[in-house]
Amino acid sequence: MVMELPQRDRLSELVEQLTTSGEPQLNQDRMKEIKKICKVSNDCIDHVYHSVIAQLNQEHAEVRLSAFQIASELFSRSHHFRMLLVDNFQELISQAGLDLDLDLVMDASHEERVHQYSKVSLQVDLLEKGWCNLVPQLLESTEHDYREKALRALLAMAPMCLDQYRSDSSLLGSLLYLRDQYQEMVQSEMIVGEENSYFEEIVELINALQVQIK
Repeated sequence: MVMELPQRDRLSELVEQLTTSGEPQLNQDRMKEIKKICKVSNDCIDHVYHSVIAQLNQEHAEVRLSAFQIASELFSRSHHFRMLLVDNFQELISQAGLDLDLDLVMDASHEERVHQYSKVSLQVDLLEKGWCNLVPQLLESTEHDYREKALRALLAMAPMCLDQYRSDSSLLGSLLYLRDQYQEMVQSEMIVGEENSYFEEIVELINALQVQIK
């Protein structure tokens, strides 16, 4: 089913409302409405994704926090959203690894609200929403590009997800399988005289992740 214009406009409105409310937590009624509309089609998820990414690039810390919370909600529920988000994972994780930076200039009326935000770590939200267990599932894709991006995302998340990685037998098994698979591809390319193999780069990513996990 194709997304209709009223649905597109409503999704934009909901994301705008959620990210500019100034509240430390998302309004669940609005979030439920977003999830309901997203069930219509992947086009709806695409639109929310682009709206959320636009808000993540805003300078205001409160807007970025709310956008990240929306991303977390959808990330845990939508495989399609996870596949989209992996393209911007490096930027997203760089934000998640730090507490929110505060506006340098604050008026007194907002002091308490900003104090609340100063205690919120995006990293905590990432862990609570199960990203450490969901991102490894992206390795199940048969596309080399998505596997590469998933590996980069896993490496970026490693400092906060090592305990989950080490106890994830499926992830550990996938890494062994993929390393063998890509090493064979590299060897095949070497036989025909190809150098600087793309597959060799993927092997290096897998090796780096395995070193982190040990």
